[in-house]
Amino acid sequence: MTQVSANKRHQTEGKACEGADRQVLLSIKNLVKDFILSRQGLGRQKQVLRAVDNVSIDIMSGETFGLVGESGCGKSTIARCLMLLERPTSGQVVFSGEDILALSTLELRRVRRHMQMVFQDPHASLDARMRVHDIVEEPLVIHGAGNRNERRQRVAEVLELVGIDPASATRKPHAFSGGQAQRIALARALVLNPDLLILDEPVSALDVSIQAQVLNFLQDIQQEFLLTYLFIVHDLVVAEYFCDRVAVLYLGAVAELADSQELFRNPLHPYTVSLVSAVPVPDPERPRRGARLVLSGEVTPVGQKQQGCRFRARCPLGGGRSRCLQHAPDLREHTPGHWVACHFPGELRTPN
Repeated sequence: MTQVSANKRHQTEGKACEGADRQVLLSIKNLVKDFILSRQGLGRQKQVLRAVDNVSIDIMSGETFGLVGESGCGKSTIARCLMLLERPTSGQVVFSGEDILALSTLELRRVRRHMQMVFQDPHASLDARMRVHDIVEEPLVIHGAGNRNERRQRVAEVLELVGIDPASATRKPHAFSGGQAQRIALARALVLNPDLLILDEPVSALDVSIQAQVLNFLQDIQQEFLLTYLFIVHDLVVAEYFCDRVAVLYLGAVAELADSQELFRNPLHPYTVSLVSAVPVPDPERPRRGARLVLSGEVTPVGQKQQGCRFRARCPLGGGRSRCLQHAPDLREHTPGHWVACHFPGELRTPN
Protein backbone atom coordinates (compact mmCIF):
# COMPACT_ATOMS: atom_id res chain seq x y z
CA MET A 1 0.00 0.00 0.00
CA THR A 2 3.07 2.27 0.29
CA GLN A 3 3.38 2.46 -3.50
CA VAL A 4 -0.32 3.25 -3.80
CA SER A 5 0.15 6.06 -1.29
CA ALA A 6 3.08 7.55 -3.21
CA ASN A 7 1.20 7.40 -6.50
CA LYS A 8 -1.86 8.99 -4.93
CA ARG A 9 0.11 11.89 -3.49
CA HIS A 10 1.67 12.52 -6.89
CA GLN A 11 -1.73 12.37 -8.57
CA THR A 12 -3.30 14.74 -6.02
CA GLU A 13 -0.52 17.29 -6.48
CA GLY A 14 -1.07 17.23 -10.24
CA LYS A 15 -4.81 17.60 -9.92
CA ALA A 16 -4.56 20.48 -7.46
CA CYS A 17 -3.30 22.67 -10.29
CA GLU A 18 -6.29 21.70 -12.43
CA GLY A 19 -8.98 22.20 -9.76
CA ALA A 20 -10.10 25.59 -11.02
CA ASP A 21 -10.69 24.22 -14.53
CA ARG A 22 -12.84 21.27 -13.51
CA GLN A 23 -16.49 21.04 -14.39
CA VAL A 24 -19.30 18.89 -13.06
CA LEU A 25 -19.51 15.71 -15.13
CA LEU A 26 -22.18 13.86 -13.14
CA SER A 27 -24.76 15.54 -10.92
CA ILE A 28 -27.03 13.41 -8.72
CA LYS A 29 -29.97 15.41 -7.40
CA ASN A 30 -32.35 14.22 -4.68
CA LEU A 31 -32.03 10.59 -5.75
CA VAL A 32 -34.55 8.22 -4.13
CA LYS A 33 -34.92 4.48 -4.64
CA ASP A 34 -37.68 2.48 -2.92
CA PHE A 35 -38.08 -1.29 -3.01
CA ILE A 36 -41.46 -2.86 -2.27
CA LEU A 37 -40.93 -5.70 0.20
CA SER A 38 -44.56 -6.80 0.48
CA ARG A 39 -47.76 -5.88 -1.28
CA GLN A 40 -50.93 -4.65 0.31
CA GLY A 41 -53.40 -7.35 1.12
CA LEU A 42 -56.21 -8.21 3.48
CA GLY A 43 -55.30 -6.86 6.87
CA ARG A 44 -51.77 -5.76 5.99
CA GLN A 45 -50.07 -2.68 4.60
CA LYS A 46 -47.51 -2.37 1.84
CA GLN A 47 -43.96 -2.48 3.24
CA VAL A 48 -41.38 -0.30 1.49
CA LEU A 49 -37.63 -0.19 1.93
CA ARG A 50 -36.02 3.15 1.07
CA ALA A 51 -32.56 2.03 -0.05
CA VAL A 52 -31.47 5.48 -1.27
CA ASP A 53 -32.87 8.52 0.51
CA ASN A 54 -32.55 11.95 -1.13
CA VAL A 55 -28.89 11.69 -2.16
CA SER A 56 -27.36 14.71 -3.92
CA ILE A 57 -23.75 14.58 -5.15
CA ASP A 58 -21.74 16.42 -7.80
CA ILE A 59 -18.79 14.56 -9.33
CA MET A 60 -16.19 16.69 -11.07
CA SER A 61 -14.52 15.78 -14.34
CA GLY A 62 -11.22 13.97 -13.76
CA GLU A 63 -11.67 13.22 -10.06
CA THR A 64 -12.03 9.99 -8.13
CA PHE A 65 -15.12 10.23 -5.95
CA GLY A 66 -15.53 7.56 -3.27
CA LEU A 67 -18.71 6.14 -1.75
CA VAL A 68 -18.09 4.34 1.55
CA GLY A 69 -20.26 2.77 4.21
CA GLU A 70 -21.21 -0.55 5.71
CA SER A 71 -23.00 -3.28 3.78
CA GLY A 72 -26.60 -2.40 2.96
CA CYS A 73 -26.13 1.38 3.11
CA GLY A 74 -27.10 1.87 -0.55
CA LYS A 75 -23.74 2.22 -2.32
CA SER A 76 -24.33 -0.37 -5.04
CA THR A 77 -27.98 0.67 -5.41
CA ILE A 78 -26.85 4.20 -6.27
CA ALA A 79 -24.47 2.78 -8.89
CA ARG A 80 -27.20 0.65 -10.44
CA CYS A 81 -29.57 3.63 -10.49
CA LEU A 82 -26.96 5.74 -12.31
CA MET A 83 -26.67 3.08 -15.01
CA LEU A 84 -30.48 2.62 -14.99
CA LEU A 85 -30.07 -1.04 -14.12
CA GLU A 86 -32.55 0.01 -11.43
CA ARG A 87 -35.05 2.77 -12.21
CA PRO A 88 -34.92 5.46 -9.46
CA THR A 89 -38.17 6.26 -7.68
CA SER A 90 -37.49 9.98 -8.02
CA GLY A 91 -34.70 12.49 -8.51
CA GLN A 92 -32.39 13.51 -11.33
CA VAL A 93 -29.20 12.09 -12.78
CA VAL A 94 -27.53 14.70 -15.00
CA PHE A 95 -24.56 13.46 -17.06
CA SER A 96 -22.73 15.98 -19.25
CA GLY A 97 -25.70 18.31 -18.99
CA GLU A 98 -28.37 15.71 -19.89
CA ASP A 99 -30.94 14.26 -17.49
CA ILE A 100 -30.55 10.59 -18.37
CA LEU A 101 -33.78 9.65 -16.58
CA ALA A 102 -35.70 11.62 -19.20
CA LEU A 103 -33.98 10.06 -22.22
CA SER A 104 -35.54 7.59 -24.63
CA THR A 105 -34.04 4.11 -25.04
CA LEU A 106 -32.14 5.18 -28.17
CA GLU A 107 -30.81 8.34 -26.53
CA LEU A 108 -29.82 6.39 -23.43
CA ARG A 109 -27.74 4.00 -25.52
CA ARG A 110 -25.81 6.98 -26.88
CA VAL A 111 -25.10 8.27 -23.37
CA ARG A 112 -24.15 4.85 -22.02
CA ARG A 113 -21.25 4.78 -24.44
CA HIS A 114 -19.65 7.46 -22.28
CA MET A 115 -20.37 5.91 -18.86
CA GLN A 116 -19.48 2.32 -18.05
CA MET A 117 -19.56 0.13 -14.94
CA VAL A 118 -17.19 -2.47 -13.50
CA PHE A 119 -18.84 -4.89 -11.08
CA GLN A 120 -17.50 -6.36 -7.85
CA ASP A 121 -17.28 -10.02 -8.88
CA PRO A 122 -15.57 -10.30 -12.28
CA HIS A 123 -16.42 -13.96 -12.82
CA ALA A 124 -20.11 -13.29 -12.13
CA SER A 125 -20.21 -10.29 -14.50
CA LEU A 126 -18.44 -12.06 -17.40
CA ASP A 127 -20.44 -14.52 -19.50
CA ALA A 128 -18.82 -17.92 -18.89
CA ARG A 129 -20.00 -19.17 -22.30
CA MET A 130 -18.25 -16.43 -24.30
CA ARG A 131 -14.63 -16.06 -25.30
CA VAL A 132 -12.74 -13.12 -23.86
CA HIS A 133 -12.41 -11.54 -27.30
CA ASP A 134 -16.18 -11.64 -27.79
CA ILE A 135 -16.84 -10.25 -24.29
CA VAL A 136 -14.62 -7.22 -24.90
CA GLU A 137 -15.87 -6.73 -28.46
CA GLU A 138 -19.57 -6.88 -27.53
CA PRO A 139 -19.89 -3.17 -26.54
CA LEU A 140 -18.40 -2.20 -29.90
CA VAL A 141 -20.92 -4.39 -31.71
CA ILE A 142 -23.84 -3.01 -29.70
CA HIS A 143 -22.86 0.58 -30.46
CA GLY A 144 -21.98 -0.11 -34.10
CA ALA A 145 -18.37 1.00 -33.74
CA GLY A 146 -16.13 0.12 -36.70
CA ASN A 147 -15.99 -2.87 -38.98
CA ARG A 148 -14.87 -6.36 -37.98
CA ASN A 149 -11.17 -5.74 -38.55
CA GLU A 150 -11.24 -2.41 -36.71
CA ARG A 151 -13.05 -4.00 -33.77
CA ARG A 152 -10.54 -6.86 -33.65
CA GLN A 153 -7.67 -4.37 -33.58
CA ARG A 154 -9.33 -2.28 -30.87
CA VAL A 155 -9.95 -5.36 -28.68
CA ALA A 156 -6.30 -6.38 -29.01
CA GLU A 157 -5.16 -2.85 -28.06
CA VAL A 158 -7.35 -2.68 -24.96
CA LEU A 159 -6.43 -6.19 -23.77
CA GLU A 160 -2.76 -5.34 -24.11
CA LEU A 161 -3.38 -2.09 -22.25
CA VAL A 162 -4.85 -3.91 -19.22
CA GLY A 163 -2.08 -6.53 -19.22
CA ILE A 164 -3.86 -9.45 -20.91
CA ASP A 165 -2.08 -11.20 -23.79
CA PRO A 166 -4.35 -10.80 -26.86
CA ALA A 167 -3.27 -14.30 -27.91
CA SER A 168 -5.19 -15.69 -24.92
CA ALA A 169 -8.43 -13.95 -25.94
CA THR A 170 -9.80 -17.17 -27.42
CA ARG A 171 -10.07 -18.60 -23.90
CA LYS A 172 -13.10 -18.26 -21.65
CA PRO A 173 -13.21 -16.37 -18.32
CA HIS A 174 -12.87 -19.46 -16.10
CA ALA A 175 -9.33 -19.94 -17.45
CA PHE A 176 -8.17 -16.69 -15.81
CA SER A 177 -7.40 -15.77 -12.22
CA GLY A 178 -9.50 -13.28 -10.27
CA GLY A 179 -7.10 -10.42 -10.95
CA GLN A 180 -6.93 -11.25 -14.66
CA ALA A 181 -10.73 -11.55 -14.85
CA GLN A 182 -11.08 -8.10 -13.30
CA ARG A 183 -8.69 -6.72 -15.90
CA ILE A 184 -10.86 -8.27 -18.60
CA ALA A 185 -13.90 -6.57 -17.05
CA LEU A 186 -11.95 -3.29 -17.13
CA ALA A 187 -11.06 -3.88 -20.79
CA ARG A 188 -14.75 -4.34 -21.61
CA ALA A 189 -15.54 -1.04 -19.87
CA LEU A 190 -12.64 0.84 -21.51
CA VAL A 191 -13.11 -0.37 -25.08
CA LEU A 192 -15.60 2.44 -25.84
CA ASN A 193 -13.33 5.19 -24.44
CA PRO A 194 -15.83 6.31 -21.74
CA ASP A 195 -15.62 9.52 -19.74
CA LEU A 196 -16.92 7.98 -16.49
CA LEU A 197 -16.20 4.61 -14.91
CA ILE A 198 -18.41 3.41 -12.04
CA LEU A 199 -16.29 0.97 -10.05
CA ASP A 200 -18.38 -1.14 -7.67
CA GLU A 201 -15.84 -2.52 -5.18
CA PRO A 202 -13.56 -3.70 -8.01
CA VAL A 203 -10.79 -4.98 -5.71
CA SER A 204 -12.70 -6.39 -2.74
CA ALA A 205 -12.70 -9.94 -4.15
CA LEU A 206 -8.96 -9.89 -4.88
CA ASP A 207 -5.89 -10.73 -2.81
CA VAL A 208 -4.12 -7.77 -1.19
CA SER A 209 -1.12 -7.95 -3.54
CA ILE A 210 -3.41 -8.05 -6.57
CA GLN A 211 -5.46 -5.17 -5.14
CA ALA A 212 -2.40 -2.91 -5.21
CA GLN A 213 -1.66 -3.86 -8.82
CA VAL A 214 -5.22 -3.12 -9.95
CA LEU A 215 -5.35 0.19 -8.03
CA ASN A 216 -2.03 1.34 -9.51
CA PHE A 217 -3.27 0.37 -12.95
CA LEU A 218 -6.51 2.33 -12.44
CA GLN A 219 -4.50 5.41 -11.48
CA ASP A 220 -2.27 5.06 -14.53
CA ILE A 221 -5.13 4.80 -17.02
CA GLN A 222 -7.03 7.61 -15.32
CA GLN A 223 -4.21 10.01 -16.02
CA GLU A 224 -3.64 8.66 -19.53
CA PHE A 225 -7.29 8.76 -20.64
CA LEU A 226 -8.58 11.60 -18.41
CA LEU A 227 -11.16 9.33 -16.79
CA THR A 228 -13.54 10.18 -13.98
CA TYR A 229 -14.18 7.50 -11.34
CA LEU A 230 -17.09 6.85 -9.02
CA PHE A 231 -15.36 4.41 -6.69
CA ILE A 232 -17.53 2.32 -4.38
CA VAL A 233 -15.51 0.73 -1.60
CA HIS A 234 -15.89 -0.56 1.94
CA ASP A 235 -12.14 -0.60 2.70
CA LEU A 236 -11.40 2.83 4.16
CA VAL A 237 -7.64 2.39 3.72
CA VAL A 238 -8.22 2.13 -0.03
CA ALA A 239 -10.66 5.06 0.05
CA GLU A 240 -8.19 7.29 1.88
CA TYR A 241 -5.34 6.72 -0.56
CA PHE A 242 -7.26 6.34 -3.81
CA CYS A 243 -10.08 8.89 -3.68
CA ASP A 244 -9.99 12.66 -4.04
CA ARG A 245 -13.31 13.18 -2.25
CA VAL A 246 -15.37 10.76 -0.17
CA ALA A 247 -19.04 10.57 0.79
CA VAL A 248 -19.99 8.43 3.80
CA LEU A 249 -23.41 6.78 3.49
CA TYR A 250 -25.59 5.61 6.35
CA LEU A 251 -28.94 3.89 5.73
CA GLY A 252 -29.19 5.28 2.22
CA ALA A 253 -28.32 8.91 2.97
CA VAL A 254 -25.12 10.95 2.94
CA ALA A 255 -23.84 11.41 6.49
CA GLU A 256 -20.66 13.29 5.59
CA LEU A 257 -18.86 14.45 2.45
CA ALA A 258 -15.41 16.02 2.20
CA ASP A 259 -12.00 15.94 0.63
CA SER A 260 -10.37 12.61 1.44
CA GLN A 261 -7.54 14.05 3.52
CA GLU A 262 -9.91 16.35 5.42
CA LEU A 263 -12.43 13.57 6.08
CA PHE A 264 -9.90 11.19 7.61
CA ARG A 265 -8.03 13.92 9.49
CA ASN A 266 -11.11 15.69 10.85
CA PRO A 267 -14.26 13.52 10.78
CA LEU A 268 -17.31 15.41 12.07
CA HIS A 269 -20.16 12.90 12.04
CA PRO A 270 -20.16 10.35 14.90
CA TYR A 271 -20.61 7.53 12.39
CA THR A 272 -17.57 8.69 10.40
CA VAL A 273 -15.60 9.01 13.62
CA SER A 274 -16.33 5.38 14.45
CA LEU A 275 -15.35 4.24 10.95
CA VAL A 276 -12.10 6.22 10.96
CA SER A 277 -11.17 4.91 14.40
CA ALA A 278 -11.27 1.38 12.98
CA VAL A 279 -8.94 2.13 10.06
CA PRO A 280 -5.48 0.54 10.48
CA VAL A 281 -2.50 2.78 9.73
CA PRO A 282 -0.30 0.99 7.15
CA ASP A 283 2.67 3.36 7.52
CA PRO A 284 4.69 2.64 10.72
CA GLU A 285 6.03 6.21 10.69
CA ARG A 286 2.55 7.71 10.95
CA PRO A 287 0.94 8.09 14.37
CA ARG A 288 -1.98 5.87 15.29
CA ARG A 289 -5.46 7.39 15.27
CA GLY A 290 -6.16 6.32 18.84
CA ALA A 291 -8.40 3.71 20.40
CA ARG A 292 -11.27 2.26 18.43
CA LEU A 293 -14.74 3.68 19.02
CA VAL A 294 -17.20 0.79 19.07
CA LEU A 295 -20.84 1.67 18.44
CA SER A 296 -23.67 0.15 20.44
CA GLY A 297 -27.38 0.01 19.68
CA GLU A 298 -29.29 -1.53 16.81
CA VAL A 299 -29.77 -0.47 13.21
CA THR A 300 -33.33 0.60 12.41
CA PRO A 301 -35.22 -2.49 11.13
CA VAL A 302 -35.84 -2.71 7.40
CA GLY A 303 -38.96 -0.85 6.32
CA GLN A 304 -39.49 0.82 9.71
CA LYS A 305 -39.69 4.61 9.70
CA GLN A 306 -37.91 6.50 12.45
CA GLN A 307 -38.51 10.05 13.61
CA GLY A 308 -35.52 12.30 14.03
CA CYS A 309 -31.92 11.44 13.18
CA ARG A 310 -31.52 8.07 11.47
CA PHE A 311 -28.29 7.45 13.41
CA ARG A 312 -29.52 8.32 16.91
CA ALA A 313 -30.10 4.69 18.02
CA ARG A 314 -26.34 4.07 17.70
CA CYS A 315 -25.02 7.56 18.40
CA PRO A 316 -22.92 8.08 21.56
CA LEU A 317 -24.02 11.75 21.60
CA GLY A 318 -27.58 12.20 20.43
CA GLY A 319 -29.44 9.12 21.62
CA GLY A 320 -31.31 11.06 24.32
CA ARG A 321 -31.19 14.62 23.03
CA SER A 322 -34.58 16.05 22.10
CA ARG A 323 -33.31 17.71 18.94
CA CYS A 324 -31.96 14.40 17.65
CA LEU A 325 -35.16 12.61 18.66
CA GLN A 326 -37.47 15.04 16.90
CA HIS A 327 -35.64 16.44 13.86
CA ALA A 328 -33.63 14.77 11.10
CA PRO A 329 -30.48 16.82 10.39
CA ASP A 330 -29.98 18.28 6.91
CA LEU A 331 -26.72 17.86 5.02
CA ARG A 332 -25.04 21.23 5.52
CA GLU A 333 -21.65 22.72 4.70
CA HIS A 334 -19.81 23.00 8.03
CA THR A 335 -16.58 24.36 6.55
CA PRO A 336 -15.82 25.03 2.86
CA GLY A 337 -16.14 21.72 1.03
CA HIS A 338 -16.92 19.72 4.19
CA TRP A 339 -20.59 18.69 4.46
CA VAL A 340 -22.16 16.85 7.38
CA ALA A 341 -25.66 15.76 8.40
CA CYS A 342 -25.44 16.12 12.17
CA HIS A 343 -26.94 18.49 14.75
CA PHE A 344 -23.68 18.46 16.75
CA PRO A 345 -20.84 18.11 14.20
CA GLY A 346 -17.36 17.66 15.57
CA GLU A 347 -18.47 17.16 19.17
CA LEU A 348 -17.39 13.51 19.18
CA ARG A 349 -13.69 12.85 18.60
CA THR A 350 -11.68 9.68 18.12
CA PRO A 351 -10.66 8.47 21.58
CA ASN A 352 -6.96 8.65 22.46
